[in-house]
Amino acid sequence: MLTKKQKKSLKLIIISGILYAVCALLPFEKFGEHHNIIELLCYFVPYIICGFAVLKKAVFNIFSGRIFDENFLMAVATIGALVLSAISGHDS
Repeated sequence: MLTKKQKKSLKLIIISGILYAVCALLPFEKFGEHHNIIELLCYFVPYIICGFAVLKKAVFNIFSGRIFDENFLMAVATIGALVLSAISGHDS
């Protein structure tokens, strides 16, 4: 039996997975010259939904003086990967 917190996490993961699949199927090249920015923003939505807790912990830890914890490093790595993918124009 899943706890209330586990059910909420599972719902967020499923919603994010569906949104990610929709993003993966969209033909971003047809959005014009700035399709990379639109693609980046589209992929940020499921990322924020699923990764909000990690981002929140990272920000809280930064203000608490614990800068280089696993939450901060994961946030930097994932955001960096999304941005680099958008800049280079390649699929992630």
